[in-house]
Amino acid sequence: MDRLSAMTSKLTYLALPILALLALQCKTENPKQNQPPSRVVAVKAAPAAPVSLPEFCDFLDLDGTQKKLNLPEVIDPLTHTKTGYRWINIWATWCGPCIAEMPTLVTMVDGLKKSGKDLSIEFVAAEEDPEKLKRFYKSRRSFPATGRLANPDALKPLITEIGLDEGAGLPIHIFVDPKGMIRCVRAAAISPTDISAVKQLLK
Repeated sequence: MDRLSAMTSKLTYLALPILALLALQCKTENPKQNQPPSRVVAVKAAPAAPVSLPEFCDFLDLDGTQKKLNLPEVIDPLTHTKTGYRWINIWATWCGPCIAEMPTLVTMVDGLKKSGKDLSIEFVAAEEDPEKLKRFYKSRRSFPATGRLANPDALKPLITEIGLDEGAGLPIHIFVDPKGMIRCVRAAAISPTDISAVKQLLK
């Protein structure tokens, strides 16, 4: 019994320094250093690349020598600049992307004007039912005012006349220079990232 007690005491005496060293190591090590690296590493999003004019425009005439704007009769047309660029947006109440982009267009034009650009935007609805257009605005009083094609059937020949394919859909954006020449036509919605292309047109 004495030998067993003596051996136990000896083992305890030897183990104490080892336990103390382990405890010291646990205190000094940073727990985060022992964690395995995460599989998912956050990557900072790169800024969007500028949109070029060939990417932006479905019809592009940098020289302004090919097509003169011949817009069909518009009821309640909006006033436009006589000395700068006209941005004509053809839309309809049944066109979801048309409605979604309208506040963005107003914001973009306001910003361009503040930067010194001579530019006006005109909304023209290709709407067959005038009453439907009135009902639309009753629930969206903050939306920009619009003109309306007197004859909605005039849209189809206009589409090919301005350089688009016959099957092009809405929205349609027409950029006209101060001489009345069409510089760019786009048959798709516009987002804030497209501002770089619009600025190139207005140089």
